[in-house]
Amino acid sequence: MTGHDARLVPAAFAAWSGSLLAVAGPTPRRWAVVVLVVVLAIGAAGLRRRRPGASVDRRRAVAAAAVVAAVAGSAAMATAVAAAEARAWAPVGDRIVLEGRVLEVRGGAGSTWVELSAASWGREAEGSRAAASGAVGVALDDAAGGAPGEGALQAAVGDTLVVTGRVASGATPRRAALVRDAVVLARDPPAGWSAAVVRARSGFALATSALPQPTRGLVHGMVTGDDAAVPAAQLAELRVSGLAHLTAVSGAHFAIVAGAVVAVARRARAARAVIAVAVVGSALALASVVDGGGSVARAVGTAAVAAAALAAGRPSRAVPALAAVVTVLVVVSPPLASDLGFALSVAAVLAIGVVAPVLAVPLSRRLQGWLAHAIAMTVAAQAACLPLLASIGADVGPWAVAANAVAAPFAAPVTLLGLAALVVAPAAPVAAAACTQVASWAAWPIALAARAFAAAPGGDLRWPGGVAGAVLAAVAAAPLVLAGLAPRLALGAHLGLIALVVAPGVLPPALGGAARGWVVAACDVGQGDALVVSAGGAVVMVDAGPPGDASGDCLRRLGVRAVDLLILTHDHDDHVGGVEALTRRVTVRDVWLPPGASAATVADARGAARAIPAPDAGTRVALGGVAVTVLQSGPVPASRDGTELNDSSIVTLLEASSGAGGLTTLLALGDLELDGQARLLSGLATTPAALSVDVLKVAHHGSAVQDPRLVAAVALRVAVISAGEGNRHGHPAPATLALLAGTPVLRTDLCGDILLAPVGGAVGLVRPCPTGVAG
Repeated sequence: MTGHDARLVPAAFAAWSGSLLAVAGPTPRRWAVVVLVVVLAIGAAGLRRRRPGASVDRRRAVAAAAVVAAVAGSAAMATAVAAAEARAWAPVGDRIVLEGRVLEVRGGAGSTWVELSAASWGREAEGSRAAASGAVGVALDDAAGGAPGEGALQAAVGDTLVVTGRVASGATPRRAALVRDAVVLARDPPAGWSAAVVRARSGFALATSALPQPTRGLVHGMVTGDDAAVPAAQLAELRVSGLAHLTAVSGAHFAIVAGAVVAVARRARAARAVIAVAVVGSALALASVVDGGGSVARAVGTAAVAAAALAAGRPSRAVPALAAVVTVLVVVSPPLASDLGFALSVAAVLAIGVVAPVLAVPLSRRLQGWLAHAIAMTVAAQAACLPLLASIGADVGPWAVAANAVAAPFAAPVTLLGLAALVVAPAAPVAAAACTQVASWAAWPIALAARAFAAAPGGDLRWPGGVAGAVLAAVAAAPLVLAGLAPRLALGAHLGLIALVVAPGVLPPALGGAARGWVVAACDVGQGDALVVSAGGAVVMVDAGPPGDASGDCLRRLGVRAVDLLILTHDHDDHVGGVEALTRRVTVRDVWLPPGASAATVADARGAARAIPAPDAGTRVALGGVAVTVLQSGPVPASRDGTELNDSSIVTLLEASSGAGGLTTLLALGDLELDGQARLLSGLATTPAALSVDVLKVAHHGSAVQDPRLVAAVALRVAVISAGEGNRHGHPAPATLALLAGTPVLRTDLCGDILLAPVGGAVGLVRPCPTGVAG
């Protein structure tokens, strides 16, 4: 076996770790992760195959690798800090004027969700504008935008918009800001190349619109990376069968295009330099017309390195090329360090370049060469990605490798025919329609494979999520890794990976481990709500907190990797703002949308397997050991007025049966105002169980707007108030605390995460509140 040149690996690890540290924050656990991966990476540089008399060269190589790693890590941290500062321009709560290019548009009832690439901004009252950067989510108010044919209703990808709206939240690793209640002031259609891209995508959408399901959405997604047209049921089948990556543009798409370009150019006897330029040009063109994140950036970078090697007449080596690309990308674009798509792409490419060739050797003795290499690449990539997917609780079934082996041969014709349709659609729509029709025929085996493997015996089983799943996946992948890499390097990396994924499950919470023994948790998400109930293997969550990763971080602290049901009580940012980030961190199977959900909330909930309209009062579902009863829902707010939205809150009674521990009940009131509380009080007579509960989630973060009659009517053991430390609203109000006098009151602003469990027929804290319990 030929050794792999790992001299640039420490630099890649150092840059990635440094950028992640700067973007995510310097917690002790992250420092430990950084130190571990850098040490492993530097050690990796010295684990190349021995050559006679190479000990001095090895020491020099390790020293050089350490220096390069230190430089790369420092540069990555510096650029990450600078990028974070550049994105921190949005003043939360102010109305601003914002100009930017439209990246994405999603429609919904009453509003349109638009993702902008910010160019400039200014306060509405000031009139002047300054430079801005980063992606901004904007919820456009269709009613304010004008009649059909005007304003928000005509926003399209590639347009330059000037909008005015209220900044609902500031910078996160993904976005610079979130703007609500926005109105379009001006719109300029795209020009030049951007206009050509828009025409191509529009023509391609028209060409695929006549295709039958289940191939219509599949072809569109496999070519452009936009899975909006894929039915929810088919998306679930693709996820379970391990084929969902086909609808996310990745390196495979670029490899197919590059292979076709090289084949045509060589047949035309083009010079190496011409072929290299054609490869880079095709990669950049593809990147400009498809939807994708870190995986597309990685693919373009790899194509550029491969083209440079081709032009120079040198072979392209997978490990140093990938390490160089990772180093440059995380320095230039720090948010990629926390992009799961980027991590999955890097893991897959590394496995395909290092492990797959070794696996293909024994397979080639029994199979045709092309089939052996296809299976080897599929198995290697799946094995490399599985620990990452398992760590976030992704729904990957046991047949993923087999499904990919069946579907892989059909991915190339679908991609090439679809791209051909994309190119010719503006000028020759008939030819584009013909190409998409043939692509649809090639996509049928993929659709059938997804359905068959999702329904196969054992297909309803899932790879375990969380710590156990990640460890099991890493152990299962170990023989492949050991076969493809230098043994000592593989062993060191494997032990390091196991140490990282095992730690949360075996360490105490104080050292970064997951909390244990809880049934009800009120997450400390700042000024917002996020409640979690877990029993009988099921997890139900009420609200997702404000925009950002606070709710996802809480679930990590709780050891939760999958949520069976997420209930969004009402459409306010401090309750629904964290949905998008949450669905990227954990698997969310069902979401109950709030009454009158905005387009922004509907779009954010697309990461869940199913988004279900707000349930009616009286709805009851049982999931594992958790029973959910809807006591009140709506009415649908007639406007975006804060009081109307609060009073539309979905009110639920959650009953958690924890075996020998008994039954724990939680009454979650959302942000009900006085009218909503009065309606609830009048209806409680029909639900006697709600009149006596273990835990009451006090309405509206403990604001002064509380109906004393409701508090008096409900017999409760513990009151929970979710509020941000030092919040500007003064929550919880002194009057509310006085109203609850005599009842233990637990507050997230004082206690942090509040973890409760049944104790001797009552309910108690799993761990004490540092400041004590009021009441």
